[in-house]
Amino acid sequence: MSPYGTLTPAPGFTVIDKPKRFFTVGRIFKTVWFEPGEASALASAALDGGANAQYTADSPPFYGERPFAKFQWFVVVRKRLHHSLCLSITTFGRRGAVKNSRGRSRDFVVLYSAAIEPPEPFPEEGIVRDPVAVIIEDGEQFITPTARLDCGRVYTVEDNLKVMKIGRVRPQDLEKLEKYFKESVE
Repeated sequence: MSPYGTLTPAPGFTVIDKPKRFFTVGRIFKTVWFEPGEASALASAALDGGANAQYTADSPPFYGERPFAKFQWFVVVRKRLHHSLCLSITTFGRRGAVKNSRGRSRDFVVLYSAAIEPPEPFPEEGIVRDPVAVIIEDGEQFITPTARLDCGRVYTVEDNLKVMKIGRVRPQDLEKLEKYFKESVE
């Protein structure tokens, strides 16, 4: 039990024994992620039914402000010695990457299950990149039609975090993932 209450992730989250084998390019996983800004937590908490609000409320304050805690999905784009470079998967509260959200339309990619045809992005999103298919390996997880790969920001994720395996990018789309990553860091 965490000294801060219920911050321990639910069953299914574990520290990976062999991170070099798990955190490979295209791997999709979920973890508890902390961001600065308690105010943004309150806005987002309403969108997820309150689950993120509980993690945020249980987080210890840092200089008077609690970090926003949420479950975040990531896609590995580079493996390093003790961490991975990742792009995040977001739905922007199930609204897709509409103009009033963070980022530019060229930073986003539609994600979809490899078992179906890719959904069309909302016209107001202005997404121009080709979609990327994913293979979900955990039967209790699914990829929503509003899922977007955010290529506008690269995250460093340490190997020692508790994570849940979600799936991977379809092998035929790894080349697109590589291209989108390179474009994001140029």
